[in-house]
Amino acid sequence: TKEALLREILKIPMGALASVIGSRDIPSHLDWWVQHFRDKQAIARVLIYLPARKEMLFVLSELIAKRLDDLKDNNKATIIPIKMIADQIAAAQFEIIEPWILGQIAISPSNISKALHVTSNAIVNSILQVN
Repeated sequence: TKEALLREILKIPMGALASVIGSRDIPSHLDWWVQHFRDKQAIARVLIYLPARKEMLFVLSELIAKRLDDLKDNNKATIIPIKMIADQIAAAQFEIIEPWILGQIAISPSNISKALHVTSNAIVNSILQVN
């Protein structure tokens, strides 16, 4: 289906955003991807406003969930389902990167990367400690 094809294509760029989950340092490739999203602003703008946004969030959430599964203690169940945590982080990442891609805020790619890294892992750390 078209959705399955789109999801497959989105795995690489969304994987760049998911790569911050559980990483001690900002992944070295993240600045490049953040700048790439901005450089391809015309395409990104279409994706953000069309039904593709839903697919981007779906793929990002799935990739984040896989990383969260690797982080949590295998012997411990979470009170909040991993999917719910992943959905929250994916939405938070979009709230940071979307206005930047659209040119609504002037921040360097490295500061966007830092914001994605810090805020995503803050959510992870707070939720996994609660559970």
